[in-house]
Amino acid sequence: MSNGLRPTVNLHQLEVFRAVARRLNFSQAAEELYISQPAVSKQVKELERTLGVSLFLREGRRVHLTDAGRLVYDYAGRAFALVEEMGRALAELQGPDRGYLRLAATAVPGIYLLPRVMAAFQERYPAVELYLEVSNGAAVTRQVLEQQVDLGFVESEVIPEHVHWQPLTSAPIVLVASPTHPLSSSEEMEPAELHREKIVVSERGSATGEMVERELGMLGVKPARTLAINDIEAIKQAAAAGLGLAFLPKVCVKAELRRGTLKQLTVRGLSLQTQIGFISAKGRRLSSSALAFVALLRKTG
Repeated sequence: MSNGLRPTVNLHQLEVFRAVARRLNFSQAAEELYISQPAVSKQVKELERTLGVSLFLREGRRVHLTDAGRLVYDYAGRAFALVEEMGRALAELQGPDRGYLRLAATAVPGIYLLPRVMAAFQERYPAVELYLEVSNGAAVTRQVLEQQVDLGFVESEVIPEHVHWQPLTSAPIVLVASPTHPLSSSEEMEPAELHREKIVVSERGSATGEMVERELGMLGVKPARTLAINDIEAIKQAAAAGLGLAFLPKVCVKAELRRGTLKQLTVRGLSLQTQIGFISAKGRRLSSSALAFVALLRKTG
């Protein structure tokens, strides 16, 4: 085989080769596969021709793997394992019928994204028991790594390197205020106007709060005062009551914007967005329930 050309290998040839490699005997491999010995020899020769290497050393009636044969045997084993795993995953996606699905999430996905998906999942798979804990990013990550939960849902700013991350949806961050706030009538405000304002912020270490602080700093903005509240619903109520402006993911304030209890403000040169996705432990295969939940989330989210 010349460099740069991909060999065309079929799974049947690999299956025959693996049988011979396991037994180091063409006749016994033929018996195992319920085919003739000439058919076994033909498939092995075809595979050798395709790969451009000799897979076996034949010394009379004895057979040994070459270095290339041992390498192909290792890769063939991994290939069949992947095919088997793919089959299991596809079968599981047809629908788990029992068991538990344990989820952990930060406040934004946990309160405003997951509940409606959980309801749809529960209707489709009523025998699967669901569990959801809403916490901060560090706690969600710890639960995933310690395998206390199957999936963790977080914003993209809180992802450590030692977990597997899959983005699901974008989440714009918007500035909101009471409709009676003096700035609510402005079509667009200058960043400098925030110097005079009180900003209602979430708990220290939150993904949204850290992003807002970083982006405002890049614009040279330092609000006059801040009011820290560690609950999104309380932050919304505080902003609606006129206690200050608040930066929140738009998904959290859709209902208030629609009812008119909050007004979205626009700041020149400021556009904030985060990603919401799920994390899982690296090297850990997702359960059938987790796979089905993610598939439903992608479909309905």
